[in-house]
Amino acid sequence: MFHFAIIDDNLHDLNLINNALKDHCHYHHIKYDVDLYNNPCDFILGKHYDAIFLDIVMPNINGMQLATKINSTCPTKIIFITNHDNYVNIVFNVRPFHFIRKSQLKIEMIKVLTLLFKQLNKERIRLKTKRGIENVIIDDIYYIEKKDTLTIIYTRDHQYDIWETISSLYDKLKPYHIEKINQSTLINMKYIQNINNKTIILKNNIDLNLSVRMKTSFLNNYEEYLLRNL
Repeated sequence: MFHFAIIDDNLHDLNLINNALKDHCHYHHIKYDVDLYNNPCDFILGKHYDAIFLDIVMPNINGMQLATKINSTCPTKIIFITNHDNYVNIVFNVRPFHFIRKSQLKIEMIKVLTLLFKQLNKERIRLKTKRGIENVIIDDIYYIEKKDTLTIIYTRDHQYDIWETISSLYDKLKPYHIEKINQSTLINMKYIQNINNKTIILKNNIDLNLSVRMKTSFLNNYEEYLLRNL
């Protein structure tokens, strides 16, 4: 199940975007839900969405301002939609996933949605859990730790108990900026709030131990991550 939001102060355009999303998902048998915001001020910062379709020119707060706030609280894939072609170059300052012109809405929505779902499906890891086979959204993983015979994956909304080793998961997830901080713990660098001498504090206020032996290599990796994700 994917979760989307559409934000547009023009109700007619809001419905057009919603219908284009509905048609695409129905055709490809994709399960999803969507929240519609006709007033950008009603948008709930911090709520998780797999992608947000965002108009640029809106009253009170424009799309670029809102995208900046969204990325600082709960980063996601931003898809800008506008009537103004001249905004194409400007909006890339906030690193959107893509850009759609309202004048070409039907055609460009199909192209962008095809790319979006390919990307979203790539970013899930298929795991055998105690509940059976499940697809876990990699971007939602906060940390992973070994406890006795189980490895536990903690995400934004769920906890997954699996029997796979930390080393095996690390090999699979390292390309997604998930790093080892001690022999039994992996963390998603995206969710680091603070690093003390021997402790890493995540954005969900969980404190985790940073191994002395791994500290130097981890800090080097984290510095590179920050440079590449300014």
